[in-house]
Amino acid sequence: MKTVQRTRQRPPGRPTFPLRERRRHGRSITVGIIGTILFHLLFVFSLPSSYFLLDPSEGEKPYRQFDIEIISEPEEEEPRYVETNPNAADNEPDNADNFSARNQQAANEEAPDDLSPDRTPATEGEDLPSNKIISGDLNPPVPSMAPPQEEEISQDSLPTTLPSNPEKIDPLPGFEDDVIVDDEGTGMTEAEESARPTEAEELVEGIEADTNDDRPFAVESYEQTQRPVPQPRPRLPRSPPGPIRKQSSGVSATGAVAYDAKFSQFGDYMERMIEVVTQRWHALAESRSYREISSTVRLEFRLHEDGRVDELVTVDTNSRALGILLCRSAIEQGAPYSTWPQDMRDVLGESQTITFTFFYR
Repeated sequence: MKTVQRTRQRPPGRPTFPLRERRRHGRSITVGIIGTILFHLLFVFSLPSSYFLLDPSEGEKPYRQFDIEIISEPEEEEPRYVETNPNAADNEPDNADNFSARNQQAANEEAPDDLSPDRTPATEGEDLPSNKIISGDLNPPVPSMAPPQEEEISQDSLPTTLPSNPEKIDPLPGFEDDVIVDDEGTGMTEAEESARPTEAEELVEGIEADTNDDRPFAVESYEQTQRPVPQPRPRLPRSPPGPIRKQSSGVSATGAVAYDAKFSQFGDYMERMIEVVTQRWHALAESRSYREISSTVRLEFRLHEDGRVDELVTVDTNSRALGILLCRSAIEQGAPYSTWPQDMRDVLGESQTITFTFFYR
């Protein structure tokens, strides 16, 4: 038989730490902490002082700057007045931001090398802020009289100074025998000179002529009644004189130089107003024998629907005082200008800001 022996195990008891062992263990931890601190202190103090100085260039850290801008919807470009060529054909463009006194399509006299992005024609002129493409003359045209029309005149319509049957008219009574006929066949009657030719003793009635001619004996001649009368001339479009702008790029179409522009009543109004102001400006300068070279005067004013002008200010100028005064007078002395028609009021409102630029050359 096998016998099984059982061993009896005791339960583990609590660990016991003597007081000396605890003190030794705490002392070692404290020594380790102190040693670590001393080591780091020695390491820091052993480093050179330049190690702790920072480079100024390294201290400025690069950063990005952001500008926040609120973008609104792009405003539509307002129509601009341009001076058109009166010699160009009337042809309305499909799209045009310009308005004027007539319809025209942009064209150049010659094909340019480059095309302009805004479809403005190529012109040769001066490097000035001007939009003129032609320079005209404001001298009044010489009125021409229409030649008289030649009409066939019948003999019945010609007036006479004698009746149609003069041989049947009797001479004055008492002088029938005193008829002298000269060599040329012209007859005349001689009468004795009266002492008082302006007075008569009695009324003497004439003898009725034996003729059917009831027309008067003395009328105006045909040449006097048919005097030529000049016919009223229509207003001819004229371009005021001024410096032409300089631009090398142009449009592909060739012909009379012109802008893309559409007719409007305001364009026709502005053309007439510019012509009036330019004429007065030239007249004022000539009356004072004023001459100035290479100067510009830019004025801005408010034009109202009834033709009044106010808020006239000088925007930019390099002219003398008299030159500025002549430009201001040319605008102010013409006011009030014509009243706007109802169509212009519906489109433009009660007033518009106008800018005029005067070039002394």
